[in-house]
Amino acid sequence: MSPLRFEIVYPAGVDAGPLDGRVLLVIAKTDRSEPRFQVGWGLNTQPIFGVDVEGLRPGEPAVIDGSARGYPVESIAQIPPGDYYVQAVLNVYTTFRRADGHTIKAHMDATSSACISIPHPERRCALRCRARSHPSPRPKTPNTSSTSSSAARS
Repeated sequence: MSPLRFEIVYPAGVDAGPLDGRVLLVIAKTDRSEPRFQVGWGLNTQPIFGVDVEGLRPGEPAVIDGSARGYPVESIAQIPPGDYYVQAVLNVYTTFRRADGHTIKAHMDATSSACISIPHPERRCALRCRARSHPSPRPKTPNTSSTSSSAARS
């Protein structure tokens, strides 16, 4: 698993929750615009990672780490060390109960307020962070204790 780990929370002032949806994390090399506006088509786009959330409450973290799938790289572990601008967005889903008895959760149209840019207390849109290389944890062996690496947090 990657030593990089992001815990994304939203404050109660944004929404009382709980919310269902998908948390997206965009990692950009520049601050020419918000990181989410730097995502495009092709392999040269800024990396984006996502996790589904259900019943996410204010202050409760949605975690993006090495287990979260991404594009154009599959894992956050493939992000090289460097300086980055990071932005999280919560795409809020609405629950629909269909006439056939099935329930689905889906994003409403663009006219609804179904997308929340998660504010960071120090910056309005994006947080600048540094991705660092960390030593891998030592494997557990009998009669010794293991050590673990610290995680970079956003």
